[in-house]
Amino acid sequence: MKLKERLLFSYLCVALLPLLICGSVLYFIERLHIERQVIDHLQSVASIQFNRIRAAQQKEFDMFRTVASRTRLRQLISEYNLAPQAFDKIQSINKILKDAKEGILHFRAISLYDVDGVLICASNEDRFPYIDRSVYTSTSDYVIDVSYSETGQLVMNVYGPVLLEGEAIAFMVIEILPDSMLSLVQDYTGLGKTGETVVASRNKDGDAVFLTPTRHNSNSALNIVIPKDNLNIPIIHALNKSTSTFTDFPDYRNEPVIAVSRYIEEVDWGIIVKIDKQEAYDHINRAFFKHHLFCRIGCVDCTWIVHLLC
Repeated sequence: MKLKERLLFSYLCVALLPLLICGSVLYFIERLHIERQVIDHLQSVASIQFNRIRAAQQKEFDMFRTVASRTRLRQLISEYNLAPQAFDKIQSINKILKDAKEGILHFRAISLYDVDGVLICASNEDRFPYIDRSVYTSTSDYVIDVSYSETGQLVMNVYGPVLLEGEAIAFMVIEILPDSMLSLVQDYTGLGKTGETVVASRNKDGDAVFLTPTRHNSNSALNIVIPKDNLNIPIIHALNKSTSTFTDFPDYRNEPVIAVSRYIEEVDWGIIVKIDKQEAYDHINRAFFKHHLFCRIGCVDCTWIVHLLC
């Protein structure tokens, strides 16, 4: 081996090779540290979003109960059930529904159905919000369904019983504007440029259906459906009641993400809070690139210096 080659080999072994190895080890250690920080942050955001969305749902349920528990309304429904052709009862019920709708700004319409699912009356003559009773399993539960109105506006329907002495005497559907929930989901504070909160429920086939527009697709509400058997997507795990962390999964865009799941049992909704891995590791990846660039420049400089000396 020539002297020039020996000098070059010695320099690489003594200086650049340890630097490259140490740099790589430090990179992976720092990457794990950053991943832990990102996961902890997403866990915190997910807990906040879970509590905020759940509180918003409970608020809608409370408003529903406020309307459904009106003494005069329940009395009129009970009398109507005894004489379904009593037009004066229907008029009185309808007036109560209209007053309730006018009294709460984000109520769009209220419909009342008898226990057989037959429409009794509605606050709006041109709109009768309805929920398929096949999704309704108990006379003491409430259901929230998301749909598009006849004008293409995203709305939420709150469905539940009107109770008298513990028994359902009718069922009511209130169509509301989901502004409060949308504002929560579209709050990207602390989620960088790619992070977001995704909310989904199940359709009749058990597949995941996105309920709100996403950060990267404003038309995704009710249009993105993830098959229930696709366990590669975190939202399926959320709907399977899993409270987990995902570090090597793609999202609905097929982009690798770091994600955290939550499950809201009362309405059978799954929540995912996530951020793109590329953004999460952007800082350390840039530093690692600079380190490798420095090593490559060092190799070139070393070769040039040895060439001059020899």
